[in-house]
Amino acid sequence: MLENNQLTKRHLTGLASIFLLLIVSVVTTSYYYYHQTRENLVNEKYEEIKTLTVQKANRVSYWIDERKAEGTYLATNNVLLESLNNYSFIDDIQARHRIDELFEQLRVNHDYSTIAFLDTNGIPLLTTGLPVETGVNNKYLLIADTSRKPILLQDELDAIIPSPVILTAVFLKNKTRMGYIYQKIDIRTDIRPVVQSELTGKADFKINLIFLKDEQFYFILDTNGVPYLRDKNSDGTIADQIISLVASKKDGKLGGTGFDKKTKIGYLARVNGYNLFIYTSATLNRIEEPLTPIFILLTIIIIITIAISSLGAVLVVKNRESKYIGKIAESEAFLESIREGMSDGFIVFDEDMKVIAANTKAISLFGKSRESFTGIMASEFIPRLETTSFYQNFVDVRRLKKPIKSVDYIQQWDTYFQNKFFPVHNGIALFFSDITEEIKLKEALHITNKQLESLNLHLQVVTENEREAIAREIHDELGQALTSLKMNLAMIRNSINATPNNVDSSFILDEMATMGKQIDDTVKRIRRIITELRPEVLDHLGLVAAIEWLVDDSQVKSPVKYKVIKNVEDIDLDKVVATALFRIVQETVTNINRHSKATNAEILINYDDPGLTIAVSDNGVGFSQKGDTPVTSFGLLGMRERAKLINAHLNINSVVKSGTTVTIKVDNLKNF
Repeated sequence: MLENNQLTKRHLTGLASIFLLLIVSVVTTSYYYYHQTRENLVNEKYEEIKTLTVQKANRVSYWIDERKAEGTYLATNNVLLESLNNYSFIDDIQARHRIDELFEQLRVNHDYSTIAFLDTNGIPLLTTGLPVETGVNNKYLLIADTSRKPILLQDELDAIIPSPVILTAVFLKNKTRMGYIYQKIDIRTDIRPVVQSELTGKADFKINLIFLKDEQFYFILDTNGVPYLRDKNSDGTIADQIISLVASKKDGKLGGTGFDKKTKIGYLARVNGYNLFIYTSATLNRIEEPLTPIFILLTIIIIITIAISSLGAVLVVKNRESKYIGKIAESEAFLESIREGMSDGFIVFDEDMKVIAANTKAISLFGKSRESFTGIMASEFIPRLETTSFYQNFVDVRRLKKPIKSVDYIQQWDTYFQNKFFPVHNGIALFFSDITEEIKLKEALHITNKQLESLNLHLQVVTENEREAIAREIHDELGQALTSLKMNLAMIRNSINATPNNVDSSFILDEMATMGKQIDDTVKRIRRIITELRPEVLDHLGLVAAIEWLVDDSQVKSPVKYKVIKNVEDIDLDKVVATALFRIVQETVTNINRHSKATNAEILINYDDPGLTIAVSDNGVGFSQKGDTPVTSFGLLGMRERAKLINAHLNINSVVKSGTTVTIKVDNLKNF
């Protein structure tokens, strides 16, 4: 009964822990999704703000361009040009009145503050609306002189009354400059509908037009005209971000403390070609308002659901607890049968290395009974325990509380054990098996490999000796044959010179027959030596050797220095595959020698069974690539066709003045 109560208490404690874990998980999940949804909403709002801001910037630019177009219209108006052409502008009252009406009509229709005509010195000759300020800056007249297009005098924008001026040079048909059209705009009044239109349903948006001058910027649509200055405490604020974006001539997102000290997000877009910027912002709190109650309600509902489910689980546990006690006993018996059926030995020690439990495999290994084995110290059945690696591993597991796998050698038994130590409650579990036979087999294999390596070295020495013998044979036999031929020719020449009018034809024919036999013998020797020393490179020595021969032959004919890097000496390849790969490399080397102007080249041969990769690179002039096909020369097309033939991947990567790399890769050589 006491055990049942303890078991019930443990179950209830476990359920309480699960319940608390579920609550934490739910709250954490709700918190995560809250911030994820918030981030998505903020990003959507950013995109909406950006779209609106860019749209408004384009509209303001278009609005300014329309004002410029009106200046062009006035500067090219026939009424004005005819009056200027016949010099009736000053004296002819009727002509002056017609021009005045033209200017006044345009000014009223488009709410200009002033439309005037200035002479070439900037003096107003005709003015409608407000008077022209005296002393129009001559530098703008000079700028207007260089272009027939209207110019916007941006520096004339004033913090209190932002009224830009547009100057348009007036030319007669004979290209004589006669003066300037002067347009002054009350930008705050005229542009407000352009900037702030279409904001219905967007009450959380704030949009304004900014003018920047000398690291000060002004909200043109405001009426106070107070500039916002950069100061040392403004780092990270929207004001500081605006100045940084303007300085880098970039549009961009804004976020942080706004001008009204509230946290905001926004976007800044430049009006193309002008020191005017559209700034749109939204208060971050307004975006978050709909989220909080939804997620709070969701969390409450989920927590209530978990609580009800946990209560039901507690009731189920109480009803079925008695059944579980019997099943636990059955499980323990089942685990015991598993331990007994394991092929490995199994021992559980306490932290003092005393045996708590063991399976039959472990007990029989040490020749003891279960009763005598349980409770004894490890030092009683392991000789010189403290000098063994087993002891050190046991101490490390006890100290670190982490599993350790090791191979330990007991010298007195000449036995290797593969041990797996696991920390358990108040002790350490050990799984072990005798791997002495396996270890000794590996040592034997290692010795065999060393012998094979020695044999391989011996074969290489024998091969080198054979090559030396063949080389000596070439020197002796061919040299002797050629010397003999030379002597025969000298004898024939001497015979002819001695009796030019009575040549002994039989002697000459005999000598020629002897020379022919010597030549036949020499050809046979050459063929034999070639067969022994240098057979058909690709067919008999393989792809790697063929590439090396190609490199050696190329370095004789070309100044390019080649380097072959390889991880394999020979590869057993199908003849079709070997031929295709060699021809691709050969074509690449030919291109390097002819076109690359390189000084160094490198050939990398990487065999990763069953795949093969060959990369040829140089430090030459390279060439320009367009799309996936760098060039369409016959050589490169041939390389691609050969690659297709063997299902290889061919990649050509080239950068102008940085060299070219050709890579051929065959994924599986076993398919051929």
